[in-house]
Amino acid sequence: MESRSALRGESTLRLLVVSQSVSQLGSGLTSFGVGVWIFQVTGSATWFALLSFSYLAPRVVVLPLAGEWVDRFDRRRLMLWGDLGSGLCTAGVLLALMTWEAPYALICVLLALSSAFSSLQGLSFQASVALLVPKERLGQANGWLQTGDSVALLLAPLAGGFLLAAAGLRGLVILDLLTFLVAVAVLWWVRFPRGSRGAGDRSPASGGEPGFWRRATYGWRYLRSRPGLLGLLGVFAGANFCLGVLQALLTPLILTLNNDERVLGTTLFVAGLGLLVGGVLMAVTGGYRKRIVAIFAAVGIQGVVLLVGGPFRSPMVLAGAAFIYMFAAAVANASSQVLWQSKVALDRQGRVFAVRRLVALSAMPLAYPFAGVLADRLFEPLLMAEGWLAPWLGGIYGVGEGRGMGLLFSLLGVLLLLLAAAGYTHPRVRRLESEMPDAH
Repeated sequence: MESRSALRGESTLRLLVVSQSVSQLGSGLTSFGVGVWIFQVTGSATWFALLSFSYLAPRVVVLPLAGEWVDRFDRRRLMLWGDLGSGLCTAGVLLALMTWEAPYALICVLLALSSAFSSLQGLSFQASVALLVPKERLGQANGWLQTGDSVALLLAPLAGGFLLAAAGLRGLVILDLLTFLVAVAVLWWVRFPRGSRGAGDRSPASGGEPGFWRRATYGWRYLRSRPGLLGLLGVFAGANFCLGVLQALLTPLILTLNNDERVLGTTLFVAGLGLLVGGVLMAVTGGYRKRIVAIFAAVGIQGVVLLVGGPFRSPMVLAGAAFIYMFAAAVANASSQVLWQSKVALDRQGRVFAVRRLVALSAMPLAYPFAGVLADRLFEPLLMAEGWLAPWLGGIYGVGEGRGMGLLFSLLGVLLLLLAAAGYTHPRVRRLESEMPDAH
């Protein structure tokens, strides 16, 4: 029979998942609304790019410091301060909109600060899961986290378009502030088990209290001494790079083939639905017991989907491929999260998980410029009527606009299959679950 403390921890986690998903949905509404507003008012892709940069860059910059804090201070309080900080920045955005006519630069700064606070909150939450639930329930717990993220990802663009037209940008920001109040209220009310304050790197074996730089770089040194985890991280970095290319080119590909925003919206919705269904499956079943097998099978399925789907033009086929791809992503991500939570000690997870998030956040944006250059300058010309590959591959992929991107997607599928094969055949990665003892 499960202990009362374990049941209480799972109940706390579910409540946090719901409240934080509500907060993420509000943040997604603000992100959507501000992006649309800035582009419509300025007509400038530069301002839109700066806004995107404002969301991403601070998350990368603050991660080493955030990881150090998560392992030294109470994680519930850090989540609370992260939500409070993000909420105050959002209030600043509302004030700027009400006070000035064109506060573009100020809004970018405020959203950058909000992103930094969100990074602290997210890392604290991620490092608290293993504290709240027993090891045998980590699969279900991470499935619920994946489900919560998926719901916010699905609803934000759908609801944002309607609410922006009905309530305006200020209305979206006010709604976002209300969602922050929900998250803060729940964090104020719940309590974490003892141990939410990490011991950091202060064991007698480490020689007492080390310097800040040594503490901040602990995650890198930890992974270098554990090649199984480092190899797994390398596979996910490669998979995230492929995902970045897909995110950069999927919208242009669909609009090139169909020139219909409704087809684009439907495809993106179905992709998000795949992520949601995968998260629910993990939450209900806990996933496959052999996590490494589940991870590399999922990455392999993603590779097959891209390889086989590249030649197709049909919107239904593309939507189905997007569903399967994101379903597999949910399974791989949740399974990987269980492994990391099982193998890394609670008082080390802040700094080690900071390295994970740093790699994940860095790999995807690095793919964006490569994606555009590869598509426009190389692959698209190769499959035009006069292109070099048209006589050989034109019968499979077709000739004309969008066909070069289809070929690039197939090659990404090959890359994912190679990543899955390389990771699984690496003995330290394949035997990670059996060779590396659980930390708790």
